[in-house]
Amino acid sequence: GNMLSVVWVGDPQAAAAAAAEEEAVQAQLRSRGVAVARAGTLREAEGVVGPDTAAVVLSVARTTAENEIAQFVEHVASSVPGVLVFAAGPFFTSPNSNCIINPAYGRRAKVYGRWGTVLRCAPDVATILLRHVTPPRVTRVLGVSGCSHSGKSTVSRRLCKQFAGAVPLCQDKFFNRTYIHTYLHGNWDLPEALDHFEFAATLQRLINLNKYPLIVAEGFMLFFDPLVAALCDVRVWLDVDMRTAAMRRFSTQHMSTSYFSGVVWPNYVRYKQHTQTYLARLGLPLTTVDGTLPEEGVFAQLVDLLAK
Repeated sequence: GNMLSVVWVGDPQAAAAAAAEEEAVQAQLRSRGVAVARAGTLREAEGVVGPDTAAVVLSVARTTAENEIAQFVEHVASSVPGVLVFAAGPFFTSPNSNCIINPAYGRRAKVYGRWGTVLRCAPDVATILLRHVTPPRVTRVLGVSGCSHSGKSTVSRRLCKQFAGAVPLCQDKFFNRTYIHTYLHGNWDLPEALDHFEFAATLQRLINLNKYPLIVAEGFMLFFDPLVAALCDVRVWLDVDMRTAAMRRFSTQHMSTSYFSGVVWPNYVRYKQHTQTYLARLGLPLTTVDGTLPEEGVFAQLVDLLAK
């Protein structure tokens, strides 16, 4: 039951340049006990994807129609809750592909409509799927997520003062403002409002420097990108109820109650369900901490977690 299962879709002959890298990654996954099933076409893959599938990797030929891919992703995401769909092939990374305009989700958000579809190359897929068997690094990463105004920034700042040499990384600095105003009609509470790729790249750079004992990463959509979740050594969810979240947000931001109840909270609930489901599938622990506790109580719990 604990064995991870992956379905790799695509004809390696259609992507000669990527084939060697993908074959190497598949071999690496198999050597670590991940079951890798191959499917040559999307139709074939539909018959292979099952309730135990943790991830589907799409490396389809450029000749595959966009709407076929969108329908496939929709089908898989709705039939297997929490499944991760990775786009790893040349179709998705081609500059000529109007499937994806830019790595900050571009039009892909419209094409694929579903959560969990992430543009990630084959080696990133391995990092995510093998995180549960990867030895610890010099730098530890604490990831703190939860809804807006759950206390993430407050506790993160305090932790960085508590631990010498700790460095903060706040997801709020990675909003894609142009995209928000051009395509999202000013909605800052969707996952595609953030540049997840740049955030993950920044986190990887900080880890690779090997000079910080602790990185405290925090954000209201921190674990939307499974690569970020996989790079964290400790994952924390600050949980607050809808009433508390609303009161806190209204006290600092001018916002209509209809926007909060119709946009902010439903997006948060969707993100929470998606994150908890896929992390459980990948075998990556997530610790829930009551965000309505006094600041001192929340801080103490996180210090205890880091001491383990």
